[in-house]
Amino acid sequence: MAWGGVHPGVLPVPLRVASAGSSVGFDALAHALGRRRLTPGVRGRVTAGALGLSVVSAALNAASASAQERAIWTPFALTQIALLVAARRQQGPRHRVGALGLTVHGEAGGAAEEARGIPVDERTPNVR
Repeated sequence: MAWGGVHPGVLPVPLRVASAGSSVGFDALAHALGRRRLTPGVRGRVTAGALGLSVVSAALNAASASAQERAIWTPFALTQIALLVAARRQQGPRHRVGALGLTVHGEAGGAAEEARGIPVDERTPNVR
């Protein structure tokens, strides 16, 4: 029921190690997103990265040869996508500037916000 269902019985050791690594990765992701000390920029990048991996996971699980894997892990991945999209929306607006795509919040982006008619008091908190 894992890794496409192509390994009946016990998974080979390398795939068991990869599965354990995936579990540690999900735990690290949950821990990182649950921390309040992350800056909005870092939190946004972590959320976006997790969202991208979840989309790949959903596609691979939906294409699995194993009916059980499709039935269990595809809905899991889709739920994960929905939760990450909701988390991304709660992170508030981002202002993209420059060729590097740096995110600017607060006073530096105030002129752009005011030009678009967004009152200054509704801006995201200033991040330094």
